[in-house]
Amino acid sequence: MGNQSDSSKVSIILTTLNSARYLRRSLESCLAQSYSNFELIVVDGGSTDGTLAILETYHDSRIRVIHQPDNSGKLPGAINLGMAQARGEFITWTQDDSWYEPEAIETMLAELQREPGIALVYTDLWIVDEHAEVIQYHAVSPPEPEQFLVEDVVGQCFLFRRKVYEQVGPQDTQYFPVHEVPWRIKIARQFTIRPLHAALMYYTLHSESLTGRIGGWELQRMMTRSLLSEKIITQSYLRRRLGEIDIDESYEALVVHGDYRRFWRLAVSGLAHNARQVRNLGYLKLLLASLLPGRTRYRDKLYQDWQAKQQATLTEKTERLLPEGPHIP
Repeated sequence: MGNQSDSSKVSIILTTLNSARYLRRSLESCLAQSYSNFELIVVDGGSTDGTLAILETYHDSRIRVIHQPDNSGKLPGAINLGMAQARGEFITWTQDDSWYEPEAIETMLAELQREPGIALVYTDLWIVDEHAEVIQYHAVSPPEPEQFLVEDVVGQCFLFRRKVYEQVGPQDTQYFPVHEVPWRIKIARQFTIRPLHAALMYYTLHSESLTGRIGGWELQRMMTRSLLSEKIITQSYLRRRLGEIDIDESYEALVVHGDYRRFWRLAVSGLAHNARQVRNLGYLKLLLASLLPGRTRYRDKLYQDWQAKQQATLTEKTERLLPEGPHIP
């Protein structure tokens, strides 16, 4: 890509901690970008495995390694260190178990350069397992105010202008591991942001990831409580939202895992938090069916339908967006 002046330099922050298993692929995906005017700031949180040895094998002048002793600020602290050290006019970050498509940075930067009024762009991504097998296509949501209250809209793949950091400042470490959500809400309130519906990153789900260790549903609860602390939502909204999360998790507990005891525990909690759920006729049917003699056959049918829908969505997205399939090095 031409016109790679200092005014178009990109800072990629790569956070890592004891992830020698995944790190090299993430590093290589950054260094192999079609857009070459970038610096790669690797923030190590005090790794004790082979991570530092891997970093020492790279002699690319675009790489800078900085250290966060004893992972003192955890992930938001590492991101804050990287942003404070960034020299580029455009900034992003990634993690050691994620990797980019080769044209990810070029694609996002082109959108920002084409639209001066846009401060941040974010994209769809592929979700993969620990063996790099694609298990889901994640399409990002529109930047609607109400959407920010129920999910991390921006997600994992994004690029923003330096002025965003200069105006909004660093992330609040007290909200780890959902620190990015209140920070991004501040950005969306002050700037125009835009989704790009192209899958430009691979995000790994595994037992040692934040989602794997904490669980997606618990992360949603933590996120909602952080919004209350920031006075973005009210106490009554918190209660309703926690009820919705319980109901959604109970559906997964029954349909995906066949765990009737957890289903009922979450259902009772969800209905207690959010009584409006009793108007959901489909859910009431599920409650009733879970008590009937034929509940196993009913649950098996729901699970098969769920699997078919997941596979159909993945197939459709793969064929439409990447006819040759995902690019997995």
